[in-house]
Amino acid sequence: GVSALIEGKMILAGNMEMMTENRISFNQDITEKAEGFLAQGCTVIYVAFDGILAGFLALSDTVRMESTSMISRLHSLNVEPVLLTGDHENAAAAIAGQLHIKEVQANCLPEDKLNFIRSCQEKTTAIFLQSRSERKQTVRKRDFTDGGGCFRCADIKASPGGYPFSL
Repeated sequence: GVSALIEGKMILAGNMEMMTENRISFNQDITEKAEGFLAQGCTVIYVAFDGILAGFLALSDTVRMESTSMISRLHSLNVEPVLLTGDHENAAAAIAGQLHIKEVQANCLPEDKLNFIRSCQEKTTAIFLQSRSERKQTVRKRDFTDGGGCFRCADIKASPGGYPFSL
């Protein structure tokens, strides 16, 4: 999450854990509404002003066509992709369902992704594919080089949008 002091007011934006750590109280109405969005596969970002919960933002990813075709191609080659993401379990499950990906590792920190890839490399070839939908090319380049070195250590690198990347 993030915090900022703006015009003398402390603003927090982040997950429930961040709000709890900062002793932000949740009311039942906001909690129920947020849980509804979580159940739909959205990522929920709570917002608090000066220690009081103001509301939340519900965000959802859109699967790009080239990602769908890439995953379909992997399936046709008898390759079982794994979705490694820092997103909430419900958001990850929603995307995995759309792409027909059976194995999902959600709530991953960069080091969790790296450890997962290394454990796969001990058994077989690891593929690291990270795609962010609806983002500009400059952000996508950062996504490919970010993530605790996951992309650099992968045996096979793939860019679903066909964007160039450098390592």
